[in-house]
Amino acid sequence: ILFRRDYIPPLCDTVQDISVLLRCPDGHKLTHDLCELIFDECRFVADSLTSTCPDAKPYRPIIQARLDTLQFSEEAYRWLEGQLQLTPIHKRPAAVKFVKSIMMVLINEQFLDESIIQSEV
Repeated sequence: ILFRRDYIPPLCDTVQDISVLLRCPDGHKLTHDLCELIFDECRFVADSLTSTCPDAKPYRPIIQARLDTLQFSEEAYRWLEGQLQLTPIHKRPAAVKFVKSIMMVLINEQFLDESIIQSEV
């Protein structure tokens, strides 16, 4: 069984891969019941894995600085926003500016009515 632990504190930028291997002697014939027993043992070991530092807290100021300089992947941005409620400082204003510029192009090409630009975004 393979595990991947993502976003490990304090900086939430490291990954840890863990594998649980259970070997049986060569003399045993692998039957369905024996395979199920081996899988159950692997699951038991996997369920017992835990961090040695359960109260590790992320370094929010450092993570925020890295977010502001766009040093994370898109998946990491989503995870940090969902789990730690951290977003890049430029996210909202940049998105609004981009949408307004697209709307202006569409208005200039007469695909949208000019009154729509007055609406709240």
